Amino acid sequence: MAKIPIWPGSSSFASHANPTAFGFYDSDLDFRKDADNVATWCVQRLGYPLVDVELQDINLFSAFEEAVSEYGHQVYTFQIINNLGRIKGTSTGSALNQILIDVDYGNNLGTGGTSGQSGLSYNLTDQRLFSASLDVKKGKQKYNLLSSSPGYASTSITFNSTSSVSSSITLTDTPGASVEFVSHASSSTYVVSGSQFETGSTNIETALNFQQVVASSSLLINATVSQSVVSLTQRIEGPDGNSAVTFGGPTFEVSSSNFSGGATGLNFEQSGSAIQAGLKQIKIKKIYHYSPAAINRYFDPYAGTGTGIQSLMQTFGFGNYSPGVNFMLMPLYFDTLKLQAIELNDQIRKSAYHFELNAGRYLKLFPIPTNDYKLWFDYTIADSSISAATEETDPDVEKPTNTITDISNAPYEKPTYAFINEPGRQWIRKYTLALAKEMLGGIRGKYQSLPIPGAETTLDYSRLLSEAANEKEALIAQLREDLDATTTLRQAERSTAESEQTQTLLGLDNPYQIYIH
Repeated sequence: MAKIPIWPGSSSFASHANPTAFGFYDSDLDFRKDADNVATWCVQRLGYPLVDVELQDINLFSAFEEAVSEYGHQVYTFQIINNLGRIKGTSTGSALNQILIDVDYGNNLGTGGTSGQSGLSYNLTDQRLFSASLDVKKGKQKYNLLSSSPGYASTSITFNSTSSVSSSITLTDTPGASVEFVSHASSSTYVVSGSQFETGSTNIETALNFQQVVASSSLLINATVSQSVVSLTQRIEGPDGNSAVTFGGPTFEVSSSNFSGGATGLNFEQSGSAIQAGLKQIKIKKIYHYSPAAINRYFDPYAGTGTGIQSLMQTFGFGNYSPGVNFMLMPLYFDTLKLQAIELNDQIRKSAYHFELNAGRYLKLFPIPTNDYKLWFDYTIADSSISAATEETDPDVEKPTNTITDISNAPYEKPTYAFINEPGRQWIRKYTLALAKEMLGGIRGKYQSLPIPGAETTLDYSRLLSEAANEKEALIAQLREDLDATTTLRQAERSTAESEQTQTLLGLDNPYQIYIH
């Protein structure tokens, strides 16, 4: 059997092309720096140099990687369970690793059918309230608060001849990203690479090559081709899609115009296109959809009706006065009771004024509007990496699929080792040692005893395996106990206890004074 080298006395993380199994943290400078130190510490704790340690440095590096991943697994699983009520129903687009999830992040009901609530929430960095208005139409009950009548800007480019070498066409999408597409000389085969396209031998080939390179680019623009005409359509609605098409370099014969037709159906205080572009997202804070005030129907000043005391006026001899205005002086509680009667009548006999807001954008009004009017709502905006380039769907037919529904799709990623503090790193070092003991015990258990002159010696594999299992279990139990002490409920209980204790101490230090006059 070939002689396999064991721990030589030192390690070198940088000397290995692939020092860990998955390479999750290989590019993290703090991880790279600690890897050699942790490996040396582990083998010294295992008895080196007094005894040989049948492990190589890459074994210890992989154990170190696994310990960091286990730490992240325990911490983030706890975070998901503790905050599931707040993040459920929000988007899966952004990682939550370094996001503060407080009581204002989302709501406890998620996105499904919440009346008067926004089911979509972000870690807002701009808490300023903005206003927007929506044109409500008679008989129309459902609206999209991001675009009631979206307009996707479009244009077309007709290549009347092949393009010259180094000619360029610059396009800009709705979010504002621009790409310059440059033509290069044709070869025996057509090549579409990055932002370059071949001129081709005919104008039709030029159009085809240009369409392919636009379609494969990062721009949020759809591109189709028919003969020598390339049709371009923005994927995101909004007036910012009405961007210019710029030509540069040697001139060539094309027919084109700037993008046009981009529009938003809403009148936002902030640019509606910026909100819809994926760079910004909105959270609806308040929708001004209320039933008419009962005082508006208290009485008709021209007919004198509505108060229910016309007969009483007649009794007092006031019924022959014209116009029949109520001059009766009534107590205030009479007006209050009358308003309550009107509101109770509306509640029992009519459809109540309320609304449902799904996915933070799909609005359903109750009752069905009977006339056209302008509906106002307040919103806040926040930076977000969530793309808005998704097709709009009717929530009653198809629900959004990029939302958090349970612990399986909560967007937590692997931890960043550089962000882990010293208590966390000490836990990782101890867990790495437990994993090293587990590996060494498994290796030594392959040969449970070794012959020596005149006798045989038994290896300590069983002790190593037992210690490894106990230490791993204890470390995880301690970490879970520490995490449990940080739950929202435990923090609230601690705060309450501290407040009660403070009140008790103040009462002892400052007893009530009794004054005798």
